[in-house]
Amino acid sequence: MKLSPTDPFGKHILLLTNMDEESKKRLQEDAESVYGSPWQLTLRDFFALSKGDLSYIGLTKFTQLKASVRQYVWMKYFEEVVQQVAAILKALVHPHTSDADRASEKCLKMGFEESTLVFVRNYFGLHSFAEAENTILSDFIIAKKDTYNNAVFQFTMNELQRQKFKTKK
Repeated sequence: MKLSPTDPFGKHILLLTNMDEESKKRLQEDAESVYGSPWQLTLRDFFALSKGDLSYIGLTKFTQLKASVRQYVWMKYFEEVVQQVAAILKALVHPHTSDADRASEKCLKMGFEESTLVFVRNYFGLHSFAEAENTILSDFIIAKKDTYNNAVFQFTMNELQRQKFKTKK
């Protein structure tokens, strides 16, 4: 597909394609100074933006094709953060046993938003999911890493204890 200035975002893409890296960096910093870092979004805003609600940056579904370069750059930055969050969360899968798999077979499946809010509410000792929605994305990621490290440590410790017990028999 060949981009032209008449395509939606075509002008923005052409501008950024022809811009040096330093200028791109300054443009991203400018967008971040206006809209903030996607890593500092509340989970409520993160979920809304992930679903295409661009009101956080002043756009609606009717005006999104008229986004400014600053808004476009911020949206691209947000997309990168979403990909990074997905990669981080994919890497933080807890080790588990076949017993744990069997025990969880009949549990209700929850989507990303629901499971995130349950995790945040429990981890931070909050009283409601509304409170959980106010948690900052980067805090959620740190909490997930902490939980993962604790689970890996506990799993490894249990395995070591099991091996010691087997050798004593």
